[in-house]
Amino acid sequence: MDRKRALIYPYDSESAFLLRFNHLNKVFNSVGVVSPRGWALVGKDAGTADGGGEIGLIVAKDFEEYNDKDYDAVVLVDSFKELDFEKIVYPKLELQVSKGKGIISLTKIESYHLKLLEDLCNSNNVSFQSFVDDKKPNMPKLTNILDIDVPVIFVLGLGDRTQKFNIQLSLWEGLKRLGYNVSQIGSKSYGSIFGFHSFPDFMLSDDISEQNKVILFNRMVKRIEINEKPDVIIIGVPGGIMAINKDIAQGFGIIPYMISQAVKADASILSIYYEEYSEDFFKEIELLAKYRFRATIDCFNLSNIKIDYAEVEQSKQMSYLMVDKAFIDDKKNKYKGVNKPFFNIFNENDQRDIVQYIVDVLSGEEAIEDVL
Repeated sequence: MDRKRALIYPYDSESAFLLRFNHLNKVFNSVGVVSPRGWALVGKDAGTADGGGEIGLIVAKDFEEYNDKDYDAVVLVDSFKELDFEKIVYPKLELQVSKGKGIISLTKIESYHLKLLEDLCNSNNVSFQSFVDDKKPNMPKLTNILDIDVPVIFVLGLGDRTQKFNIQLSLWEGLKRLGYNVSQIGSKSYGSIFGFHSFPDFMLSDDISEQNKVILFNRMVKRIEINEKPDVIIIGVPGGIMAINKDIAQGFGIIPYMISQAVKADASILSIYYEEYSEDFFKEIELLAKYRFRATIDCFNLSNIKIDYAEVEQSKQMSYLMVDKAFIDDKKNKYKGVNKPFFNIFNENDQRDIVQYIVDVLSGEEAIEDVL
């Protein structure tokens, strides 16, 4: 299937991974990005958004900066700052649809707005595709937990925006390159564009009890094991593993807890914020993982995102600062006494090394057979 040439909108750090892992995308080829003027990205390299290094695309302020012949569709994505759909987003999409451009949605849209978009695309005879997984599950009759008989890798985060999805994509690509048959549940709702499973919508539903979510997730992973016969399963865990403080709850680690009760990890990666940490912090976080999530933290990824605590305290809203990726490699060396490896997922060598390290961890436990 030929990939559609697409422009990403509204572009910011939340969608930068689509460019960095564009070669893995099976649905569309990202050929450009459009960002609102006030987001301080227009005219800059798209890599500025996540601080992970240059990508080679310049951020445009509007779709009109691109030739109509150069793209086939617009990809609607999540962004850190929310835009008014009816006042800002819809008019832009309406103009693009009138030019014959299809719409690809990677974000959950309210039912009323979704109907507007579907009707708009239908009336203009252009395609509308939504890759958000919102299927309603059927509750199994038995409520016991089934064992998963292949190794499972957790990708956890101390909080949001810690590059967990970049890690997941690096593992997905790297393990496949080594010859393993890999199955994966991504931490986002549109993993299917990369060829793996999306994070199930039922885990976020208010209509399903926490107990039933645990059972349903366990059954989902078991079906993947039976149907796909993987050598290893990667599970990207959304959200943070705990509240940072009373102002930064991050879901209180509830979703990671439910996932850990549904499936036991054989190896785990924890991605953390860029901060000054004591060795005691890492000891405590490993105890937390062991007793709350039944998991051993095998290595850490140090992200380039730092919480802006002063702004959070003042505004009572999440705020982040971005650190140049060059500082991460220096910071990693300060934690050698922790006795666990630290990686920088924006470093190409670390992208390869973290894959090999996880293989070594699992091979040491004789959990992955040598399939090469």
